[in-house]
Amino acid sequence: MPIFDSLERLRNSRMRKAQLTNRELQDEVAANCRLSRLPADIKINILALSNISTIRTLLQYLPLAASSFHRLFDERKRAILAAIVKETLSLEWSIISGNETYVPLAPLKLEYFNQIALVVCALFHKKRFEEMKRGIDDNGWLRNRSERPKTMQDLRVKIYKAAKSNALDLLKLLEEVQGEVKAKEEIMLKKWKEAFGNKRNESWIVSWVKGNLYRALLIEWKLQLPETAMPTDAIRAPDTNGRIQQTDSASQAVRSRLTDEEWMIMMDLMEARASCESRKIEIIKPENLSTAGEEIWVIFLDQLKEAQSKLICGLGKGISTLPSFLDISGDERAYLEKKFPLTQ
Repeated sequence: MPIFDSLERLRNSRMRKAQLTNRELQDEVAANCRLSRLPADIKINILALSNISTIRTLLQYLPLAASSFHRLFDERKRAILAAIVKETLSLEWSIISGNETYVPLAPLKLEYFNQIALVVCALFHKKRFEEMKRGIDDNGWLRNRSERPKTMQDLRVKIYKAAKSNALDLLKLLEEVQGEVKAKEEIMLKKWKEAFGNKRNESWIVSWVKGNLYRALLIEWKLQLPETAMPTDAIRAPDTNGRIQQTDSASQAVRSRLTDEEWMIMMDLMEARASCESRKIEIIKPENLSTAGEEIWVIFLDQLKEAQSKLICGLGKGISTLPSFLDISGDERAYLEKKFPLTQ
């Protein structure tokens, strides 16, 4: 009878599969999976354009199969990591390296370690730590729940050590920065649309925003990190090229930390904010900051000082608390302690 034939075939199939190795079984499953059958170049593109959580999920799918994402990633890891940074995280990488090219899996330069640690401290603050302890806003950092950090400093050290391996965890940290800055971008765009209403298309700000707002906010975020923030004395502050002419040390100190292009973008951001605050539609972008733009700049400097102070205070006993990450040298510790003395 047909039912007995079906049972016999099912029994034989199970017996055959029981005799297969894990790799052979995964190869058989992969052969019937459209995702696994995709050409290698398409798989590489998928990995390069996916977020880190998605990549990790793909790497866990049939990892032993000859056509798996896991095997392809192992074979082409350097090229894939480089493509991810180039396609989606190049601006965020500049926070760590300045203008230097990303080299995947290579030992990171010593000066990058401080930057990574400071980004970790900026992202993983007390509120975030308390949420992560309750299982909220984990974002995949604490995959092993039995080894959850007991203190905020333990959490920071754990993430810092993972990130400085220069692989997926470093890129995940940069994704965190991207997510935070994009959230600020969405809020600002909504605010500007409400301020300008139907007249917003008449302003120079519309075309400027499309290519510059995210980068401007990223530069602003970078300036809040102590290591990239204002030194006590201005260091060879470049010429302002006709833009903002303040001679106070705070303005020149910020100017000394930025490239010419970054400086111009920041000035445009200040002018755009001034237009929004005053609800004044400027059709042509001013060559120099308006009076309102100057006022916004002063407010920004005050907010910058406050943000830096909060971050340093959040480290416990000033910036010198940071080198509990053991690979920061004594010279670097002395440099940081001198540059950022204990905040009372």
